[in-house]
Amino acid sequence: MHTSGSAPGITFRETMAGPFSLGETNPQSGARKGKADGTTLTIRPLVNIDNLDVFHFDREHTAQLESSVHFPQLFGETEPTGTGIFNLFAPQGNTRLKLMKYAFEFSHDNQPYFFYGEKKVEDDPGPDVWQDTTTLFSTLHQGHDRSAPIIGAGTLRISLTGFLRQLMTMEVTHSESRIDKLSAYLFFANFFLKELRDTYFRKRK
Repeated sequence: MHTSGSAPGITFRETMAGPFSLGETNPQSGARKGKADGTTLTIRPLVNIDNLDVFHFDREHTAQLESSVHFPQLFGETEPTGTGIFNLFAPQGNTRLKLMKYAFEFSHDNQPYFFYGEKKVEDDPGPDVWQDTTTLFSTLHQGHDRSAPIIGAGTLRISLTGFLRQLMTMEVTHSESRIDKLSAYLFFANFFLKELRDTYFRKRK
């Protein structure tokens, strides 16, 4: 994509929120209970793809992530922030399933927590591309990683308005060239759309 020096990167912000409940370990049952109880969890990730060339050739398409968590049932009015990893269209073995993964550690009152969420991108019967790419099946762990006990679960979503806002937050890093910036935007858009096309619109052999 880039021929001189290091490749540009891209950053973007998004907001995802949805029904979430303590004491549940399955995101779908946690979402049902959270909806019945009116309990919502919100995350506001900032994704940083430092180098688009490295990101593209990395099989897991890994980027850095920083996010706050808003969940009054556990953290009151504070919004703890942590750092971790984001993966975009990470392949899963020989299956057609790919995952968008959000994983980060944070702390509150000297207690470590770990948030993990995944969007399951797979062509199921019916029109499901929007639902798959906007629904985050999420768990909250009390500890430093996913091996720690799950203390809550639910499903978070980004709305259409939120998705449009996310597009507006995209910024190209490591370059002041307008041509490089335009090239970076197009490169990322083409990568994203190709992954969707390969998953949902390419005929199976």
